[in-house]
Amino acid sequence: MSIKVMTWYNVNIFDIFLARINIQWSIKIIERGVGVKSVEFIRRKQSIWAEMNNAILSEHSSAEITGNVFDFWKNREDKTLLAKALNIISKNITEIAFKEVYPILKTSDDTCPTIDVTIKYKNGACCAIESTFSEPYVRSTENDGLGEKYIAMFNDWQHMPNIKKFAQLIAREDTQFDKLHPAHLIKQMLAMMNLHENQKDRFILLYLYYDVPGRGGCQHLDEIEKFSKIIRQDGINFQTLTWQDLIYSLYSSVDKSDPLMNDYITNICKRYL
Repeated sequence: MSIKVMTWYNVNIFDIFLARINIQWSIKIIERGVGVKSVEFIRRKQSIWAEMNNAILSEHSSAEITGNVFDFWKNREDKTLLAKALNIISKNITEIAFKEVYPILKTSDDTCPTIDVTIKYKNGACCAIESTFSEPYVRSTENDGLGEKYIAMFNDWQHMPNIKKFAQLIAREDTQFDKLHPAHLIKQMLAMMNLHENQKDRFILLYLYYDVPGRGGCQHLDEIEKFSKIIRQDGINFQTLTWQDLIYSLYSSVDKSDPLMNDYITNICKRYL
C-alpha cells in the first residue's frame, strides 16, 4: 500500500512526530528511576510505541491526521489560532504534547490511559484531546467494557455519581454504544481527575472526530449526544468538535501570506476536506 505523507519541512513529518513521542517517553522513564514499577512502565510505553508505529502507517488512522494537523503548531510560539479553532482558552499555552500517559490511580502504573494530544497551560490546567478519524465507522468488534477494576479502585466517585452509575452499566461489556467508545473516554476523564485532584475546572476533555454522512454518521452523533448528557451532569467540561470544523476555522483565520502557513493549511484542506 502506498503511504501519502506531507513534507512541509522537507522531512517526513511522521518521523518528527514519532521521534518526539519517543523522546518524551524516554525522559519520563529516566525521571522515574529504577524499580519494578518502572520496568512495567517501560514495557507499557514500548507496547504503545509499537501500536502507534503501526497505526500511523495507515493513512486512514487518527494518528496520521493528528500528526499532520497538530505537529505544525508544537514549536510555534503563538498557538492562539489553534486554540481558538479548538474553542479552548488561547492564552498562556506552554506546551502541546503527544501520546502522554496519565495514571488513574496515584499508586499504580497499571491503569494509565493515553491522551492523544495534551495542550498545557502555565497555571497547570490542560485540555486533553481524544482524536478519532475513521475508527468509529470501521470498528469490527463490540466495544469492550470499562472494566470492574476501575470502578472498584477509583476512590473519588462521589464527585461523579451519574458517571459512576453509567460506568457500572458498561463495566463488563458495553452493549449500548457501537460507534463511540465511552469506556475509553471515562478512563481519560478519571486520569484527568486524578491529575488535577478532582478539580473539574482544571481540565477540558475534548472529543475530536470526523463527521460522515449516512446511517453510521448519524448513529455516531446520537451516541456522542447521549454520552455528553451523562458526563456533563456531573460537571465535567466535555466538548466535541469535528475535524472539518477545526480545519475550516484554521483556514479562515491563518495568515496565508506566510508561505509556511499557507503550505500547511493548503495541504490540510486538500487531504481532509
